[in-house]
Amino acid sequence: MLKLGYYFRLMILAFLLGEAVPSFSAPDLTIIGFFEPEGGIGKVPLNICECLGDSVSTNFIDTLSNCDYSHKELSQSVFNIINNPDQEPGRVALLTDTLWDICRKPADQVPKDSIVKLAYTMLETTKIPSMWVTILNNEFDAVVVPDKFLVQVYQDCGVTIPVFVLPIPMILKPYLDYSGSKQPFKKFIFGDASANKNPKIVLEAFAKAFKNNPRVSLVL
Repeated sequence: MLKLGYYFRLMILAFLLGEAVPSFSAPDLTIIGFFEPEGGIGKVPLNICECLGDSVSTNFIDTLSNCDYSHKELSQSVFNIINNPDQEPGRVALLTDTLWDICRKPADQVPKDSIVKLAYTMLETTKIPSMWVTILNNEFDAVVVPDKFLVQVYQDCGVTIPVFVLPIPMILKPYLDYSGSKQPFKKFIFGDASANKNPKIVLEAFAKAFKNNPRVSLVL
């Protein structure tokens, strides 16, 4: 987490210091996305906020309308960001939600007046949608991906803006400390059923490996 915070601070500061910009009140960073402490893409902005701490002033644009965060296990600093009433666009805007899908385009919620626009994106595939390429090249200054493998994927698909790598942090201690359950483990859990999670391949592989074994179940 500290390593992620260090590199992310450097990235933000490099963009801020590299631009000859007029001074204005706030904030340094606007995050566009949603928070989901349980995991998934909504975990990314949480980790970023925790790493940056108070070193960068931050506000938030929610891409999920009418989302109730009151019951979620979030730190007070994250709640402060969620409830930040200052809607002035940050000097750096960071989109952490998907760029575009068939139902919506969160990229449209990125403040047009932000000086530097970044997108933290990922897709578990060897090719990204052509719409993503168009959006990135025309609406963003740089794209951030979680693995160096995706740098080549994005560039091969036609992305011409800079591509940075910022790994997703994983807190492994709870898993390493887990001593195991005394009950038989009967379920294999695989994300959700969206196309990019390859549910068809998983079903085929599961059926080939276990057939109709009543002792094993697949939960999607």
